[in-house]
This record gives sequence, structure tokens and C-alpha cells, in this order.
Amino acid sequence: LSPCSAKRVFTFYRISQALLYAWQMTLAYILMLIAMSFNIWLILAIIFGEAIGYFLFTGELPSCENGNCC
Repeated sequence: LSPCSAKRVFTFYRISQALLYAWQMTLAYILMLIAMSFNIWLILAIIFGEAIGYFLFTGELPSCENGNCC
């Protein structure tokens, strides 16, 4: 690795992305273990929580152009 490419590998952005990915995978495995307990109430709580998270944090609001909202 050249010094320039090594500098790009260890940027704050890449390190933070790696840490966020590790946190995401940790949560995914914890949720998987909870689901594997076969407790229906915990499974429903996981599904309900994922649905609320999807509703709140994904997608874009429809844009209104010329008064026609989709």
C-alpha cells in the first residue's frame, strides 16, 4: 500500500461505517436469538418494532407538483 492509499483506508468515515455495521450486525443477531426462543409475544414485538421503524425512518414523502399529489 502506498502512503496515500493507506491514508484513505483509515479515514474517520470508513471507521465509523465499520463500527455502525458491527452494531447493526450485533442487533440483528440479538433479534434472531430472541426470535429463536419461539416466544410468540417477543416475535410479535420484533415485527411490530420493525414496522414502526420502517414507517418512521424510511422512504420519502410524496412530492406535490402542479397540485397533483401521488
